[in-house]
Amino acid sequence: MLDPNVFFDQALWSCGFWLWTILRQRCTEEHRIGETCGLKLIFETDYRHDYCKICELVVRKQSLITKNGGGLAAYLVSLF
Repeated sequence: MLDPNVFFDQALWSCGFWLWTILRQRCTEEHRIGETCGLKLIFETDYRHDYCKICELVVRKQSLITKNGGGLAAYLVSLF
């Protein structure tokens, strides 16, 4: 008897963000063609020590805000 579970690889970043990556084993009890069970189990975890894409965008925005913050404050002071 085959195992009726679905196993995926998982990518886990240092910030806590995770993502399903590769399907390792498909469920043997498919109800329709291409449809798998709702239960996803982790086969292997790939730990990534860099920033995820969302954190990279947040860090980039924060650096732009701090870089342009002085100019914005001077502009707001000049309005009043």
